[in-house]
Amino acid sequence: DDKVCGYVDDRVDQRGSQKPHTSRSTAVNTESQVQFHRGLDIPVKSTDQLLNEICETTLANARKEFLTREALEDAINMNAEAAEAGNEQADEELRRLFPLRFVLPTAADMTEMIEALQKKKTNAMRHVNMTEANKIQAEIDELEYQVQKEETYIRKREISQTECVACE
Repeated sequence: DDKVCGYVDDRVDQRGSQKPHTSRSTAVNTESQVQFHRGLDIPVKSTDQLLNEICETTLANARKEFLTREALEDAINMNAEAAEAGNEQADEELRRLFPLRFVLPTAADMTEMIEALQKKKTNAMRHVNMTEANKIQAEIDELEYQVQKEETYIRKREISQTECVACE
């Protein structure tokens, strides 16, 4: 990939042939690094690698605040009610929470992912690639654990709602 952090190496044209290099003070693209005008060396990463890192970081941060997607939905519902009543702080909170829906999968989404990974694991085992099969199984285990947390959260919420109704 010749585009890194918004920098495109203009020494390589669309056909891949090298253009004559002219000295530039802003950036120099080499095979292993990009050197910016402040003298920082930043390793070159593909767009996919950068997106994966961003997604992992975003997911980890979202999971710190909301252990489950259902907890996020509860927070959204609570803030929506307050925002409708005119609470500006709740409105701001909604703007922050809504994008997290794209990051935190539902239990149904995770179940679909598990099914797809099971097929991928079967294929890896068929080709006797046990290292790959073990990696996939670790992903499956993580998703199954998260689905279990989602189901536990829902059960606890339903029990607490039932107890509150019984109290009234």
